[in-house]
This record gives sequence, C-alpha cells and structure tokens, in this order.
Amino acid sequence: MLTNKTFLAPKKIIIYSRDEMKQWNMAKKFQGDNRVRFFIGDVRDKDRLYRALDGVDYVVHAAATKIVPTAEYNPFECIKTNVHGAMNLIDACLDKGVKKLVALSTDNALYNTI
Repeated sequence: MLTNKTFLAPKKIIIYSRDEMKQWNMAKKFQGDNRVRFFIGDVRDKDRLYRALDGVDYVVHAAATKIVPTAEYNPFECIKTNVHGAMNLIDACLDKGVKKLVALSTDNALYNTI
C-alpha cells in the first residue's frame, strides 16, 4: 500500500529522458542529492528502459508527442513515441517487477481552443 511516507523519502529517483538540457538543469538543481540519478534515453529504446528500471518500484510516465500539429506533421514519430514507447515501458515495467506505473502522457494531446 502506498503511503505519504513512500513519496517523502524515496531511496532513489531516476530521471529518464531524451532531453539532455532539461536533465542538465535538473542535475544542477539537485546537485549533492545522491538519490537523484539521470539516464539519457528514449521510451522507444526498450533495452535502455530495462537498464533504467533496475530496482525501480514506481514509475511516472510522461513521455509523449503532445502537440497536435507536431503529431500531424510527424505521424510515424508520434506513433513510435506515444504507442510503441508506451508499450515498451509497460513491457519493461512488467518484466522488471515494477509495483506501480502511472501513465499520464498520451492523453494530453489537444488543440488549445479555449
């Protein structure tokens, strides 16, 4: 069962992203916190996911092509990330014994008409 304490004192936090600049900025912000680790990777790369998920209990998945015009102009890239990438992550989580996966990435694509 998850409790507030589970999230207040994690033993390890892994940031897995293909965005090197965001990782660099985040690494500077969390400098000295040995719990925070960074993996350059992409959800399309199943082998890299397996390595990153070693010993991981909880995953929050936020990788996606979210901007509709980008997805429309690059539909195959969108499918590789949003569909195949999500499938890769689900498979890796199941195979690596991850306890919980929260997926919040592929439902956000929209046109902002408000």
